[in-house]
Amino acid sequence: MLDTVINAYTEGKTKLSTTGPIPIKEFDSMEADLRPEMRARGLRVWYRGPRPQLWAATCTRRANATHAVIYPK
Repeated sequence: MLDTVINAYTEGKTKLSTTGPIPIKEFDSMEADLRPEMRARGLRVWYRGPRPQLWAATCTRRANATHAVIYPK
C-alpha cells in the first residue's frame, strides 16, 4: 500500500521528501495501513498547514494540519 501512496502523491515532492502533500483526511483514512510499512522502511510523517503556535514556527500540529508529507528519517 505504501508504494501506491508514494506513486500517487508525487506532485509537489521535494528533493528530500518521499511523497508530495497528502490531504490529511486521506492520510488519516489509510494511516493504520501505512504506519507499519513506514516503520519498516524508516520513514516518518511531517504535518503541513497553518502554524498558529509561536514556539514552533517550523512545525505544524496534527490538529492544524491540512496535509501530511512522508520523509525518510
